Amino acid sequence: MTSHADLISEDEVLATVRETAELTGWKVYKTWISIHSPAGYPDLTLANPRRHLVLFVECKGSRGRVTQAQQDWMETLNQCGPSVKAVICWPKDLDSTLELLTNGWKI
Repeated sequence: MTSHADLISEDEVLATVRETAELTGWKVYKTWISIHSPAGYPDLTLANPRRHLVLFVECKGSRGRVTQAQQDWMETLNQCGPSVKAVICWPKDLDSTLELLTNGWKI
């Protein structure tokens, strides 16, 4: 049996994260066409100057896969200090990603 979580697309995850970010005071950047961008760069760059936080989100649908270039970007960004966080958001991780947007994290 297929659950609803098995059917969630990357576009749905991205739209949910983006909408929540905008509603909770984050500035949102998404590359329109990534053909000329570095391979693996995350889907969303989110900044919250009020909280002094930057969040990078790579969105994945239920059937998505993480490339080595995406994993490399996540590792690099997560080494940039406590006010920077990079996450891969699968449908099963959506609640925890939305929690980061709503409440931030300790730096």
